[in-house]
Amino acid sequence: MFEPKTSSYDSRISFERNALMLGERIHAGTIRFNVALRHTLKGLTEVRSLPNGRIDLLTIDESVRSMMHMMSGMDNLPKEEHHEKEE
Repeated sequence: MFEPKTSSYDSRISFERNALMLGERIHAGTIRFNVALRHTLKGLTEVRSLPNGRIDLLTIDESVRSMMHMMSGMDNLPKEEHHEKEE
């Protein structure tokens, strides 16, 4: 079956890094959502930052956490596995 290549996040820094990368990709338009996934967008809009500029980890729900894991997993794949080959 499937065995993860990496364990869970080893520190708050790596967790926040992936959360910020997800936000940057959404703002850049490299990640798009289907209208049918409104419940996912609700989780993303509820993420807040603390007064010191860091992400409030208590506002990140499971849907956002799942997207962060998928995004980091896609970054670890070789290019051929998640992009169509040009012919």
